[in-house]
Amino acid sequence: MLFWLLRSQAGRIYIGDYSTAAPLKRNTIPFTSSKQHYYVANCVALFYAAENGDLLPIAIQLVPNDKDSVFTPHDAKYDWLLAKMYFRSTQSSIHEVS
Repeated sequence: MLFWLLRSQAGRIYIGDYSTAAPLKRNTIPFTSSKQHYYVANCVALFYAAENGDLLPIAIQLVPNDKDSVFTPHDAKYDWLLAKMYFRSTQSSIHEVS
């Protein structure tokens, strides 16, 4: 994973880039004879470093270069929750592999 520091907001914006995770296979899909695999989402997320030290997500893109797959806290409650879950799942999968 790449964490990039953007030069805006006095060094308080970070990017978590898992866009290279696309070929990473997870488990096989149960009850299928073809042994299809689940794949991790190749997410990119923006974080804001708050004054108290918390790293707050401010935007998550689930598919690189697709503006329709960008989610923010201003989206519907469960859309934002699901985007955060996808990001955490990708983050955990990459952590286990590396």
